[in-house]
Amino acid sequence: ICRQHAYLLMVSCSRESPAQEIRMIQNFVQNKAQGLYLFPTVGETSNAVLRQLVAQRFPLVFVDRFLPDIHASYSVSANLDGGKQAAEYILKKHGANISICHFPLINNAVTDRFTGFRLEVERAGYSFASSHQCLIDDTDILLSDNVSRIERLLDKISSHLTDHPDF
Repeated sequence: ICRQHAYLLMVSCSRESPAQEIRMIQNFVQNKAQGLYLFPTVGETSNAVLRQLVAQRFPLVFVDRFLPDIHASYSVSANLDGGKQAAEYILKKHGANISICHFPLINNAVTDRFTGFRLEVERAGYSFASSHQCLIDDTDILLSDNVSRIERLLDKISSHLTDHPDF
């Protein structure tokens, strides 16, 4: 489709590095990109480069997350409802002894999913103690290769289950 309309599609991956993301955005703009469809880095909460682009009315759409202080279009899942539905399903299948594995609550996608899960567990009349949570700090995991990443995630989950045998 791009070729038919004489468009050039540029794609890049920051590997969750905010500094790399800024360099890539600047490179796209310097190379005459006419818009950005951006999946912001996990920990990103603010970005002067993006704020400047929005001020200049540069076409920008966020994917899966949005930055609350940057007023741009975004396309996201119904994360709060998704978290509620996941908890409802698991509670029906397995009862109250459940746990949620989640990444740090540093962006709206993860926070909304976690909140939806917690609200449904509490609505169903169960407690939601810290022992029900397996926090996976993925900052350094994201920089590793896929095999190492999976091994580290499984190690973290296994440790949580060992520490909390009721789950």
